Amino acid sequence: MPLQNNWVQVKSNGSLVTNTYAFTPGSNIEHNVNWSSGDASNVRYHVSKVHDYFKNTFSYNAMDYQMSANVNAGSGVNGQADGTSISFGSQGGEYWARSSDVVYHEYTHDVIHHIYGGWIGIGTDIESHSMDEGLSDYYACTINNNSVQGESVDVYRHLNNNYTFDPSHSGPYHWNGQVIGGTCWDVREAMSTAVGDNLVFRALQIAPHAHTYSDFLQNMRVADNNYYSGSYDSQITTAFANHGISLPAPPPLSVSISGPTEVQPYTYPTWTANPSGGSSPYQYCWEINVQYRSGGSSGWSYFGNQQSESRTYDTSTYTAYYDQSPYTTSLTDPTPNPFNPTTVLKYSLAKPAHVKLMIYNILGQQVATLVDANQAAGKYRKTFNASQLSSGTYLERMIITDKSGKVTQLTKKLLLMK
Repeated sequence: MPLQNNWVQVKSNGSLVTNTYAFTPGSNIEHNVNWSSGDASNVRYHVSKVHDYFKNTFSYNAMDYQMSANVNAGSGVNGQADGTSISFGSQGGEYWARSSDVVYHEYTHDVIHHIYGGWIGIGTDIESHSMDEGLSDYYACTINNNSVQGESVDVYRHLNNNYTFDPSHSGPYHWNGQVIGGTCWDVREAMSTAVGDNLVFRALQIAPHAHTYSDFLQNMRVADNNYYSGSYDSQITTAFANHGISLPAPPPLSVSISGPTEVQPYTYPTWTANPSGGSSPYQYCWEINVQYRSGGSSGWSYFGNQQSESRTYDTSTYTAYYDQSPYTTSLTDPTPNPFNPTTVLKYSLAKPAHVKLMIYNILGQQVATLVDANQAAGKYRKTFNASQLSSGTYLERMIITDKSGKVTQLTKKLLLMK
């Protein structure tokens, strides 16, 4: 049976193997050794199968070339991949070319190398190298529909596990590969196999490519959003959390403000925020304290009281997927309090909601409505002018209704002293 006109060129001791035994997979060939056939036959069959899996399942054509496969790499070699070819030896007395798990694992290494343009592993970093191993284990196991990797060569890496990252573990790359491989296996088990396999593969393709478990979680959530409108977000985050993997910390936002440093009376200047970093759906607030001045030949002199202005910057143009909010829903003590006749009321929202901010007298009669609007998450402030009211005790009441219809009421006491 000629081998050179296929997806693989099988070599032994550097020579192309052009003929081999007739090959019929045995009943247990999918994840065990077929001792009755030659190594070249086994590699040819399984390379063809794993190639067709990636091409037909994900329309991935980057592997449409004749891969070189060495089936006689020596007693010091188990299975190896270099990004474009694979090789197998007889380390430990095992014939590694005869295991479908090993062939699929090494082939997937080259697939990932094509997607990333290199290995996931960086330097001596254990976590990124573990991703190379664990994700290759994942596809070897999923193609065979068996959660144990390499049992035919006495390796036994189990993807049905609850392991968490342990850089001190012996053989850290392959052992910790079971963490990310097991996480992806849990995702697969929580939904259909087709959906799980697709999410893992699409997460591999998303740029910037992930080199940490938490970044891979983020990319898988992006893949879920792109392909399934976020339908599997809870299953994904739960599977990763079960292995101690959570979202990466959101990148910090920094904002520089450009605009005038001195303002003349009766002018209406503008200030511009120049943000960098940050991730949606975060919102950020800044305050600009304006000192009004009046001019004259003798120079500047202070004019009136210091004024304060708040603005909100919404980073919705950034692409990221976080659920956290930097704010809590709260109502801050008014300042000043006691007051005459104005005070500043401050509050914050953790989530978008409809807000009503009202003032009541001690008899329970509403005397002012300061806010009645839908507002985004963020910090807010409102000046209350009580010049038309008499001295006494008043209540500031905020009624918050979120999108689910949940109502929260918060109250503060005000003391007007004229």
